[in-house]
Amino acid sequence: MAVNPEVSRVKVEKELERAASSAQRRGWQLQWDPNALFLRASITAPDNEVYIFEFHFDDYPEIPPLIDAIHPETGERNTAQCFPTGGSGYFHSSNRICAYWSRNAYTAGGPHAGNWVMGDWASKDPLRKELGLILTLLADFLEDTSYKGRKPS
Repeated sequence: MAVNPEVSRVKVEKELERAASSAQRRGWQLQWDPNALFLRASITAPDNEVYIFEFHFDDYPEIPPLIDAIHPETGERNTAQCFPTGGSGYFHSSNRICAYWSRNAYTAGGPHAGNWVMGDWASKDPLRKELGLILTLLADFLEDTSYKGRKPS
């Protein structure tokens, strides 16, 4: 299952190129570290709340990225207040993103540990099989009428 890091890097960089116009138009702040296969994405909601999602792309695209939500002020990782309200069930009560494209959904403590197969993630949600599409969905949740700020602790 191991993917050569260079393959992962090239794949992510191509996806970042395709997402560049959306990132610029929507004001996403994307910080890519190609050596660590790490992306920090800051997305601002209409109420000016900033949501930070960190992506780790080791063994990508064989397995989905590991996505953590980070609180911009406290640095907390994957606590309720790191996540926005709303999200159509994607922001799970386990403080993980519940989606085929989120490795945390499959890991211990994740909502689908043991009952989803990680290797077929891209075929399970073809509309979210690359980074730009995932970022677009996360940003769209912040503009949805179900969004009411940060989740309470």
